Amino acid sequence: KEFHPFVLWFDGAWLDGWRSSKYPVELENVFRMSEPNVLITRLGNNTDDFESMEAKIDTYRPYPWETVTSVAYPRYSWTPDLKYKTVPYLIETLSRVICGNGNYLLSFIPDADGRIPDAQQKIASKMGAWVHKNAKAIFGTRGGPYYPNDWYGSTHRGRNIYLYILSEAPEKFSLPPVDEKIIKTQIMNGGNILIKPTDKELVVNAPLNERGTEGVTIIELTLDHEVSGMIEASKTNEKIKGSINNDVRPIEDRKGKVLK
Repeated sequence: KEFHPFVLWFDGAWLDGWRSSKYPVELENVFRMSEPNVLITRLGNNTDDFESMEAKIDTYRPYPWETVTSVAYPRYSWTPDLKYKTVPYLIETLSRVICGNGNYLLSFIPDADGRIPDAQQKIASKMGAWVHKNAKAIFGTRGGPYYPNDWYGSTHRGRNIYLYILSEAPEKFSLPPVDEKIIKTQIMNGGNILIKPTDKELVVNAPLNERGTEGVTIIELTLDHEVSGMIEASKTNEKIKGSINNDVRPIEDRKGKVLK
């Protein structure tokens, strides 16, 4: 009664037999009585409002989900020998998550005195600057209309598509065309990158030396009409080695896991 949380993040549903037992439903009833609008995750037995996965990325889901990890995964608590993920790695992970229509819950780790170490503050500052610069491609968007893969992903809002070029993408590649007409392209971070739409494909020329400094380059595409839905032709793109379809995989398993 003293607390009024917006989110209930339950840790323990991985215990044998818990998810199929009666207890998740009983707990849900207790929580809903005091906070009817609380968002529940990881409780199990069809009680969750969204799915929360630890250190895994799905390609795309139309319903709410999130990736949970830390700046020094698999550690979540302080030890003197913490090994931090690089900023480009964390930014690319963030990009892959939001292009898959998910949320990124990134944990920072205070030291024994409760302070965030300088190294983590620098990580947060650099990530914050990148997010601030590219905010319109992140906040208030949905994943798609391109299904994400190892080379690219996208978000969209209204008449705008934000195309994310990832670190593994070659310098030249093509995407299936959009149904709407592209009336404007704008490079949000990066240099001389060219987008050439045709009736059959969308050709991207993205030289490595022209891409964004943190490994992910974003291009804003403005259309003549609002985005009409997901582009099914991008779901299984045979031209792309490593293209994935409904594949949940650990973050650490992807190629080039430590980006330079």
